Amino acid sequence: KGAADGVASLGADKIVPKSELPTDVVYDSNYKHITIENVLNSDDSESKSINFFIMNATSVIVHSDYLRRIVLKQHLCKSITIPHYSIDNKLDKCECRNDLNLNQGDFIFLSTGFIHPNKRIDKIIRAFIKINKEYDNTKLILAGECFDNYKKEIFDLIEQNNLKDKVIITGFIKDINTFDKYSKASDVILALRHPYNGESSGSISRALG
Repeated sequence: KGAADGVASLGADKIVPKSELPTDVVYDSNYKHITIENVLNSDDSESKSINFFIMNATSVIVHSDYLRRIVLKQHLCKSITIPHYSIDNKLDKCECRNDLNLNQGDFIFLSTGFIHPNKRIDKIIRAFIKINKEYDNTKLILAGECFDNYKKEIFDLIEQNNLKDKVIITGFIKDINTFDKYSKASDVILALRHPYNGESSGSISRALG
């Protein structure tokens, strides 16, 4: 989960014996501030765990040329790929809204991926509250799974401001076609990040084509 927003996706050409694997957590489900730079240079045990897999990978998939240059500079892999993300242009906005049971007349804001404090979802909701007071035909869709320690703040914001009919939380979307439909059905896609560590958004790259 969160692969679209993580540092990299890696593939190896050999099986590493279990005894050689690091015992630390490889991918932090709490979404700490991990970038390729601090993974390569950190003495942190968790970063060392991730670095182990980067060092043993034959290829790396990244979202941007920025990360591609960092990895190539370190000579860590034989190949590196920036996938060409794009939503199927044949998708029709009205049809997507019908398939997702969304009102054709609504103005829809969309935030995709893991719902985490780094993505400033609470700030997005607070801004949406102001917009919704002026424009009643608005919806905010949070297309992703919510970080456990963030759920209370997010759900309290929604409930206290009577937004249950206005804010949709989809949960983790397994089907890429459904994900594309949400992107195509929306009017504005939001991608806030703070603190920002040079990472990129696969979701935004896909939406922009």
